[in-house]
Amino acid sequence: IDRFQTSLIRVVSHDVRTPLGGIVYSLETALEYDVERNARKELEAAQESTNYLAFLLQDLSDYCQLQSLTIRIQKSHFDLQEVIRKSIMMVDAKAIGKDIRIDFDIDPALGEASIPMNNDPMRLQQILVNLLTNAIK
Repeated sequence: IDRFQTSLIRVVSHDVRTPLGGIVYSLETALEYDVERNARKELEAAQESTNYLAFLLQDLSDYCQLQSLTIRIQKSHFDLQEVIRKSIMMVDAKAIGKDIRIDFDIDPALGEASIPMNNDPMRLQQILVNLLTNAIK
């Protein structure tokens, strides 16, 4: 059964990536046009959501790798503030629908400087989105 599940997950994950790629391309193309500010914000949120969905599909693949004990963490340098902003953007509409405002503060001593990290930004974003979604519920 485990072998069947793993095979099914791989096939479904692969098959979903194709239309997702089309959505990503369409959003990127739409963002190249001069669109009204609110529409741009919604397109950017949709773009972040599709990026997150692609990551979740990768998680399915990772699950299959876990079954064979071959998973890897993708360490890279990234801006922590940007990961936080993107995570908030992904749940912002849901929060606004419940009359909740999400904001975050960084120590003023850091100013607007980015906070460099060396870890897996998508895993961190996954954790933040899960925590934010649970908090909104």
